[in-house]
This record gives sequence, structure tokens and C-alpha cells, in this order.
Amino acid sequence: MNATKRKYFFDYLSALLGAGASRGFQFLSTILIARYLGKENYGQFSLFYAAFTLVPLFPSAFDTNYIKHAKNLSQGESKQEYLRINIAIKLLILIAIIALGIPALSLWLNRNSLTSLSAPVLYILGSMGGGCLCLNTTLASQQQEEGNFLASALTETSYCFFSFIGLFILISVWKITDIWQVILLYLIVALGTGLYSIAVLKRIVGSIHKICLTNVIVFLYSSKWIFITGLIIFLFPRLDIFILSKYVSYGDIGIYSASNSLITMLALFSRSLNKISLPKAMNEAITSIENYNKFKKEVYNTSLLLFIIAMTIFFASEKFIRFLYGVKYSESYIIFRILSIGYLSSMIFAPHSYIFYAINLGKLLFIIELVKSAIAILLLIVLVPLFGLKGAASAISISLLTMTIISYILLKKFLKKHFFQKKIGATND
Repeated sequence: MNATKRKYFFDYLSALLGAGASRGFQFLSTILIARYLGKENYGQFSLFYAAFTLVPLFPSAFDTNYIKHAKNLSQGESKQEYLRINIAIKLLILIAIIALGIPALSLWLNRNSLTSLSAPVLYILGSMGGGCLCLNTTLASQQQEEGNFLASALTETSYCFFSFIGLFILISVWKITDIWQVILLYLIVALGTGLYSIAVLKRIVGSIHKICLTNVIVFLYSSKWIFITGLIIFLFPRLDIFILSKYVSYGDIGIYSASNSLITMLALFSRSLNKISLPKAMNEAITSIENYNKFKKEVYNTSLLLFIIAMTIFFASEKFIRFLYGVKYSESYIIFRILSIGYLSSMIFAPHSYIFYAINLGKLLFIIELVKSAIAILLLIVLVPLFGLKGAASAISISLLTMTIISYILLKKFLKKHFFQKKIGATND
């Protein structure tokens, strides 16, 4: 094995180890909540957790853009400057979330008791916790850009480990039965993780006040399509939960969430592998047809691994869910099988989607994601009242599979044009 192949192997091994450990703790946490607090409480937690994990993903577009700038610096530009800008933006987002969230909660507390948790309140609490994790993804992106993939994977999901430890203590020692205690634990972990990330980032960049306004404008302008597209991409996996909350009980949401947790495990596992694909897609893969083919070969290897794992879980899903969650969640395996068809196709294509940004087709990717979400929402509105949980799963899977195929066709077309133009440019030189 030569040096390049060894580095490639250990990069992926590092990402896998980090992902495996962190996602494993996250998965165990959902099992503890589902088994010991029951379907109703687990359904409520699912709404809180949807917002908790969604909010830090929205501004992760700035992390992607930071990596893009760091990998393609012009003369006189500094990585530290773009990292400072990223940190400043995240801090402003966190302040805005807290400034809006606290008055909204105060208004609700004046009219309701602590025991009556409605869906909007769960979303507000989840958003405030997720806001604290925004700086966590910035630290992870800095480590990712430096090539420290194990540290990046562990940093981004460190809250999973601490949440699990806290949850295990709450359940085994205090025998909790109240969802409020679980929510409070996650909020404390998010706050602690956020403060730690800020402290580490401050050591890396020094004062964040030393930023150039022109660079801020350039950074924000170049982030616009990544950010807008990210809003839709990250909102999409939660559409089913949000719409289901209007039609079914918390108990049914708990059943749906059990199957969704398996999908989330696969999706987050895939996302950790993509940490290595992102820097290459932003630079090396688009420089020549040869490098793109090399990129495709690397992606194929990870996609094959993902496919094998997904198929193993697919065929063993019924026994898997009964063993992990209990008999009361038995019907979740049908939901999982429906969802896995669409999600697997999307996960396999995900590393290629970064190339849309690299060849300045962010607007096109935004349109693709917008159409995908529109299809999903329309199908959810039609199918959920008719078929309940199975209808929700079918709506998501159909929209994913349809738009993945269309995305692949479009990317192939525009890449051909991109390399043709590079070839003409090289000939003219």
C-alpha cells in the first residue's frame, strides 16, 4: 500500500471511528428514552430533538463556505480571517435565537403549566439548545479543513456522548419518568459544549473583532446559495415529523421516530464519511476528468460500504427494532423499510452534490432541493390523512428517489460542459 492509499484508508478509518462512537451513543440515548419513558414521551422528545439537531445545521453552510475559501485562498488572504468571520456570524445567530426564544417561552409560561408541553414549545426549547451547538460545527469544520477527521467527527457529535452519560445516570439512579428532565439535560449539555467550542476557537483565532468588513460581505455573498440550499436540505428530513404532529398522536410519532432513528444513524454515518469528500469535491475533483474519476472511485468504495450496512439493517429491521425498542414499537420496521429506499439513494449521491457548489451551480442545487421539498410536502398532505405513518414514509421516499435521479442526470450534463470548457481554455493557453 503506497503513501497516498494509506492516507486515504486512515482518513476514512478515522472518520468511521469518530462517527461510530458518537452515533452509537446518540442511538443508545433514543433507545433509553423510547423504552423507559414510553411512546408518548418519546414522541414529545422527537419534536424537541428535531429542532435541537436542525438549528445548528442551518448555519453550517458557513462552515462549508469556510472550507471552500480555505482551500482556494488568493494572494494576501488568510484562513484565520474567514474563520473569524464564521465565528462572528454564528455568535450573532445564537444571540438572535436566545433573544427571540426567551420572550416566547415567558409568554407561554404565563398561560400554561410546565406539565402541558405543546409542539411549539418543544420546537422553541430545541431551537435554543441547537443554537448553542452552532459553534461546535465551526470548530469541527476547522479540524476538517486541517485534515484531522477523527477530531472533527468527535467534536461535532461530542454532545451525543455527554447526553448519553447524563441520560443513563438519570434513568438508572433517579428512575426518571418526566420528559422535562430529559429536555433540561440536553439543554445543559448543549450549553457546555458551546462554551467549550468558543474557548477553543478563541485560542485559535485570537480576537474575533479583527475582521475586514469587505471580507465579511464577500463571505456572506458567496455563502448565499449554500445557506439557502442548506435550509431546505436540512429541513427536509424533519418535514414528516412536523406534518405528522398535526395529524397523529405523540404515541404514533414515537413509533415513527423509532424507525427514523435507524435512518438518522445511516444518514449521520454517511455525513461523517462525506467530511473527507467535501474538501476534495471543492478543489481536486473539478480540476480534470482524471481527478474526477479518481474522486468517483473513492466515493464508490464508501458507497458500497454504506449499501452493505443499509441492506443488512433493511432485512433484519423487524427483529432489530423489537430487540432495541420493544414489542410496542414492532410496526416501526415497515416504516423503516419504506424510508430506506429513498434515503439510501440520496446518501449515495450526497458526495457528488458538493460539486454543484464547486462549479458554481449552487443556484441549480437550490432549485433541485426546493422542488424535492415541494413534492414531499404535497405528498405528505395527501398521503398522511389517508395512510398515516406509512403515507408519510412513502411521501419522503418517493420525493428523495425522484430528485436523486434528476440530480445525477443534471450533474453529469454540467460536468461534461465544465471539463470541455477547461479543455478549450488549456488549448488556448
